[in-house]
Amino acid sequence: DVNVTVISVDDPPYLVTELPSYNVSEDSTVIDLNLSNYFSDIDSADDAIAYSVSIDRSDILSLDLSDNILRLSPLSDAYGSSVITIDANSSGLHKSVDFNVTVTPVDDPPYFINPITPQVLMAGTKHSIELSSIFDDHDSNTNLFSYFSISSNPALVEVTTKGTVLELHATEENYGHAEISIELNSSGLLVYSDFNVTVKQL
Repeated sequence: DVNVTVISVDDPPYLVTELPSYNVSEDSTVIDLNLSNYFSDIDSADDAIAYSVSIDRSDILSLDLSDNILRLSPLSDAYGSSVITIDANSSGLHKSVDFNVTVTPVDDPPYFINPITPQVLMAGTKHSIELSSIFDDHDSNTNLFSYFSISSNPALVEVTTKGTVLELHATEENYGHAEISIELNSSGLLVYSDFNVTVKQL
């Protein structure tokens, strides 16, 4: 008779199912992955697997790993492609897997840098406001902005826009209040601003 003894070998953890690649939009919601759904170990309890995670583009995604839950959070106004590497460690034996996350850019609307404060003009005078110091846009060339302005009381305050300059003209021999509305169009995305003008007599 021949006796055969089979000695057990501690096998490394393995991948149960492939990790998916993700394509998400800029400023979108977070991605949560339960890593215990993707890794297992035939020789050890799954809860004995320790995970570590690395990323090659920390400028577009933040990582948080807690209790086998990996949370990926797109950073504000950031986009691009990133490779996430997960290392599963079971009793010193490792299984490393990469997957991709692509964050696609989204054209954000323009926004205010500095709101226009209430203005006081004397009747018959003019005043100019440089709008390029009022609005900005992360995703578009500010030279391509288009502006539209209107006065609630044009008999009191006339308003025109020439390039990036808003011109106010308080008419002669009138006084009171007017509201000026400005519409900024940046690649079809709009933002609005209102401010008050008070006209006084000389």
